[in-house]
Amino acid sequence: EDYPLLYEAINNNMTSKQLKAKGNKSFQASPAKDDLIMALLLTAAKRSEDDKLEFADTTKLMKLLTSGAKKSMTFEAREEWADFVYSAYYRDDDEGGNFEISKECCPQLYGAIDANMTKKAITEKANKSESPPSGTKGDFVVALIKTAAYRAANHISDLERKGKRFNYGPMKELRALLNKDAEDAVDKLLGDEETEMSTRFEWIRSVREKHLGKTKKQLIDDGAYIVKRE
Repeated sequence: EDYPLLYEAINNNMTSKQLKAKGNKSFQASPAKDDLIMALLLTAAKRSEDDKLEFADTTKLMKLLTSGAKKSMTFEAREEWADFVYSAYYRDDDEGGNFEISKECCPQLYGAIDANMTKKAITEKANKSESPPSGTKGDFVVALIKTAAYRAANHISDLERKGKRFNYGPMKELRALLNKDAEDAVDKLLGDEETEMSTRFEWIRSVREKHLGKTKKQLIDDGAYIVKRE
């Protein structure tokens, strides 16, 4: 139900026998096909985590799928896969994995903005709450990405209350802050097979980073989350 396109890609292209042979026995709760699909997903997710892969990396999943299932893995289905792995292994990680919104973790988005917007334009667009009191142009490029991700995280929270899913594809919150040249640079990255997925997942991870922080803050405010202490 939470991952309809991912589920459909596997369910329509793999038999129960194939699923049973591919998934770890320890994850197979019952012979029911739904349980076998979940076992296969957990198997791939665990192997991804064991090898410290990016949560959006489909390498381990693809090795378990039939050719038909692989062909059905659209970008939207792969996005659901990233969500699945994130939910299984990253959502409760106090550090949010090894990712942070920075030049190092978002080189594509950072480069597109840095090369096409002035420091003044960037500073005017970034939220003050995300910006340093003073800093280099690069500091404010990061602040701009954080601002867009924060706004997207708010949209996720609003949609979750309505039982709906957020669409990362359009990057509306980021585009709203860019000038035409920077937006064109992002579109160029998205139109290149070499950079499309890395650019998209920089955005996804940035939004998730903000959403994770927002969720934990709300839980802390509600007294329902205990912060780990040394």
